[in-house]
Amino acid sequence: MEFLKSFSNIWGAAAAATASFPLLNDLFVVLPLIQHNEKIQTTVAMIFSVYALALAYTSRNSYPQYKIVIANVYATISIVLLAIYLYVVSQTVPYSSDRVALAIVLYVLFFFSLTSAFSTLAVKLYTDSIQQTRGEDDK
Repeated sequence: MEFLKSFSNIWGAAAAATASFPLLNDLFVVLPLIQHNEKIQTTVAMIFSVYALALAYTSRNSYPQYKIVIANVYATISIVLLAIYLYVVSQTVPYSSDRVALAIVLYVLFFFSLTSAFSTLAVKLYTDSIQQTRGEDDK
């Protein structure tokens, strides 16, 4: 139950949204996919995104003073990965097997890092509110 509470803020909603984006590619295009192995691409990205949620929750008490910096690093990495991914996908068809593999890895890592950024902020906000509540109870 505490897991769900830790993501019940605006950053948690953003983390849940980015974790579900790979599945939404079946309904509408969130990011263009390479026309090979779309299901593998979205499935692996979803698994890694859910792992990012769990990782943020389990490491909620580690380095609390650096959570905002960690989230900013994840966000920066995701922007760079997105730019590289879009460049790779925009190259001419047919794709080589190396380019397909690279695109899948970039796609998965993009969603992992973006979900990690939002979930790190969600958990930080939650732990800060818990500490603030405990501080008020002590008074």
